[in-house]
Amino acid sequence: MTLFIGSVCLLLITEVCQGSIIPTFELSNGNRIPAIGLGTFLLSGEQVDPAITAALENGYRYIDAAFLYNNEPEIGKALKKWLDNGGNREDLFLLSKLPISAMRPSDVTEALELTLKNLGVDYLDMYLIHVPAGIYRTADYQMLVYDNGTYAIDNSTDLLAVWKELEKQVKSGKVKSLGFSNVNKNQILRIWENSEIKPSNLQIEINPYMRQEELINLGHKLGMVVTAESPLGSPSFEYMRRKRDLAKLPPVIGHPIVQSIAKKHNKTPAQILLRYNLQRNVVVIPKSSHPERIKENLDVFDFMLTKIDMALLTTLDKRGRYRKYNFLTLKG
Repeated sequence: MTLFIGSVCLLLITEVCQGSIIPTFELSNGNRIPAIGLGTFLLSGEQVDPAITAALENGYRYIDAAFLYNNEPEIGKALKKWLDNGGNREDLFLLSKLPISAMRPSDVTEALELTLKNLGVDYLDMYLIHVPAGIYRTADYQMLVYDNGTYAIDNSTDLLAVWKELEKQVKSGKVKSLGFSNVNKNQILRIWENSEIKPSNLQIEINPYMRQEELINLGHKLGMVVTAESPLGSPSFEYMRRKRDLAKLPPVIGHPIVQSIAKKHNKTPAQILLRYNLQRNVVVIPKSSHPERIKENLDVFDFMLTKIDMALLTTLDKRGRYRKYNFLTLKG
């Protein structure tokens, strides 16, 4: 079976979710990544198991993790429960990210082994450079913080040297695919032009306030699958944006245009935002701790946004001023 999302024809996998089937994008090495995954940023403590369990029971097979989120052990316990109850590791797409505190070639292998131990698996389907900069670490790979509360930045970070170590992890079988997140154009091209194993995934913050047209086009041109981190706009991070010049701007999920399009299609605003990126041929990883919303977020394959809908959402772009973090000035 096939399904068209935007202009790209996607091969379907077999999991049925609310009558829909989760399509997958083909990575440059022939592996496939589901079009929707569960984001785990800000999931903590007792939230983790119900969220992971609800996702897997409803057909999610892509779990997006990171050492930095401080919840990998909890995710690992939830995965073990699912696997012990008959789940198949080969059906999962597990992604994690190299700690910012391990952005040195000598730390890559140990950091990866720690993540594998935390998640209780022998390999990752995708491993990303989380941030193209380094911070000095403590003995257990936590970020080192000075007494004044600032992070101990490691200005000696060499992106290419770190990438070469990541390539060794692919050759060892501990990682199937590589990519990066929070990078700028120059960093993407520098790694692309100087790597043996090309990056196959680019994960960046994307939503109507942060359209990222240039980086999406670059990623697709280079044959990478692009993933939208924070596709719902991370409303819990609004406090950061209020410190800037956007204090009166509503969260993107609450914008009147998003709300009106949702009403028109009899969908939720979250479903509109997810569909928006899917029609741009972008993977989405919405985070939620609510089982009903986790299930609801899959119900996005039975409708299409019109050209007018997409054009209206395009007008919401804030040209880079609406972002959680800004790594564009880092040289890498």
